[in-house]
Amino acid sequence: MGAIFGVLARDRAAAESMCIAALEHALAHRGSDVSGCWSGEGASLGIRLFHTTPESLLETPPKGCGRARVGDCG
Repeated sequence: MGAIFGVLARDRAAAESMCIAALEHALAHRGSDVSGCWSGEGASLGIRLFHTTPESLLETPPKGCGRARVGDCG
């Protein structure tokens, strides 16, 4: 169980400052074990994970590379 969410904007600053934290908070019930956010040019993405199997304990949010920025939603 989990949630993937994001914001797309033509204005880079708008995507980074838009309510990605508010989306993460609103979807907190979808996964309480792992959360993460990524912001890049014109887009911000987030994830919430809830561990339901032993294998899911090894899952982590995707990491950014290059000019991407990875951060914690909390």
